Amino acid sequence: MKIISPTAGLTFNISDEPVWPSMVFKTDAAGKHTWKWTLSWKTYTLTGSAVTEDNTWDAKSGVVNFGGTLRVEVTAGADKAVLSVKITGTNPTKAQVIAHLGNNSLGYDKLLEHESHFRNFNAEGEPIKSFDNGYGMSQLTHPAPTFDQIWNWKHNVSAGFAFFKDVKLAAAKSYLSKNTRTYTDEQLMYEAVCRYNGGAYHVWDSKRGAWIRNPNMLCDSKTGNIGWDMTDATNKGKTEFQLHKRDQIGYSHAPSGSCHWKYSGVCYADAILGAPAQKPQPAPPLKSQPKPPICAWLNEAGQTVHPHAPAGAGGLGFFRFQDALCAAVLSAEGLAHPFSPAARMLDQLKRVCDPYAP
Repeated sequence: MKIISPTAGLTFNISDEPVWPSMVFKTDAAGKHTWKWTLSWKTYTLTGSAVTEDNTWDAKSGVVNFGGTLRVEVTAGADKAVLSVKITGTNPTKAQVIAHLGNNSLGYDKLLEHESHFRNFNAEGEPIKSFDNGYGMSQLTHPAPTFDQIWNWKHNVSAGFAFFKDVKLAAAKSYLSKNTRTYTDEQLMYEAVCRYNGGAYHVWDSKRGAWIRNPNMLCDSKTGNIGWDMTDATNKGKTEFQLHKRDQIGYSHAPSGSCHWKYSGVCYADAILGAPAQKPQPAPPLKSQPKPPICAWLNEAGQTVHPHAPAGAGGLGFFRFQDALCAAVLSAEGLAHPFSPAARMLDQLKRVCDPYAP
C-alpha cells in the first residue's frame, strides 16, 4: 500500500486570517483505514488518530491551530504506509492585528510593533523565537506558551494582551496608587509597558509630590532596551556616546556581573512610547523690588526727567537726572503738566505709566 496523495515533503500553508488548509491523504488501497498522526515542532508534540471507511482522510480537523512537521501512519488490514508533510504559517498585516485587539489596546499594539513588527513567523514560515525563548508576535516567555499560542497568531496576541492587562497593568496600578498617590493615564501606560520588560518606570519625587521617570537611568538611544544606571561609579560623568562606545561590543550577549550596562524596562518603554515630555518647572519667585515712580517723563534722549526741574541758565537741573528723580518723585503728589514753564526745555514728551499700578 502507498499513500498516493499528497506527495512526501509537501508544504501546506496557513493563511494570514488564519485559516488552515485542507490536507487530504489518500492511499491506493480499499476498505477501512486507520490513520495515526504526530505533529511536532521543536519541543512541542501533538498526536491523534482517526478511522475512515475508505482510503481518504483530511488531516485539517486534527491539526487546526498547530503547525510543524506532520507524520501520518496509515494501516488498512495488514498493509501500512508512512508519509510526512510540513505545515507553515503566514504573517498577518498590521491592520489585521489591530482589528483583532479592538479599540482599547492600552498601548499593546505599540509593544507588538516594537517586539516583532507584527510578525509571528520567520521567512521559512516557522514561529519566530528569541534567544530567551520568547515565542511569536508577543514574544511569549513566562508563562511558557502552549503549542497553539505559538502557531495561531491570534491566540498568541490574545495571550500576550491578557498577560499585559491582567498582570503587568494590574501591577502598575498597584504600584502607582500605593499610599493613595495619584497618577495620569500616560504614567500608567509607561509603567505597564516598562514592567512588560522588567522593573519600575517611575519613582516618587517627594519635593514635587508626583511620580517622575527614574532620573538615574540613561538609555542608549541606538537600542531598544539597553541603558546605564548613572549611580554606578563607573558610569558617572559619562555621556551616552561615551558609554555606548565603551559597551556596544558586549550587546550581542546577555550582560554579565562585570558589565555596567543593563536591559532596562525604563529604556524599553521610552523606545516604544517615546520619552515623555518633561513639564517645565515653575520659575522661582522674583525677589521684591522697590516700586518705580507712578509716572515719569522722557526726553528725546530717553532720559527720565521731572517737569518741575528749574530751567536755569546752567542747563538741566538736578531733578532732570534719572537717579535723583527716582528717589524724589516717590514722595511727589503729582507731576506738573509738560506744557508748564518749568518743563519748557523737554522735547517730544511722552508719559510712561507704571506697569505695577493696579
